[in-house]
Amino acid sequence: MNRKLAIVVAALGFAVGCSTHKGAYVPVTEPDATQENRETVVLLEEDLEDVIAVEGQQAKYGEDGRLQVFANLRNREEERVTIQVQTVFKDENGFSTGDETAWETIILTELSQHTYQSIAQNPKARKYTIRIRTLR
Repeated sequence: MNRKLAIVVAALGFAVGCSTHKGAYVPVTEPDATQENRETVVLLEEDLEDVIAVEGQQAKYGEDGRLQVFANLRNREEERVTIQVQTVFKDENGFSTGDETAWETIILTELSQHTYQSIAQNPKARKYTIRIRTLR
């Protein structure tokens, strides 16, 4: 009788200790990651805030209906900095149209300014995000 009781207790302990979650999980959203959905220019690294300034930006449609974007990027430091810039073109709802430019390497000399520009490959783009990172 004690043996049967021991087996039942062991089985209950195993079942309780090994319970697993069944069903769907809620996705976790990183609060800072939503900036790419709200802003037209984002710095992908925190330390770039002190280095790069965006002193103006413009978007317009060309004669062929493709979105063209421009941004004046300024080096705020007294030393040369190398960055990479990319544009993600999006539809009216903010979803990527599948049109992302290649990362363009830009060398900004001391306290200089550079006008970055890109053009969507198709007329689906209505919004955009310019992404900036340092060259690694």
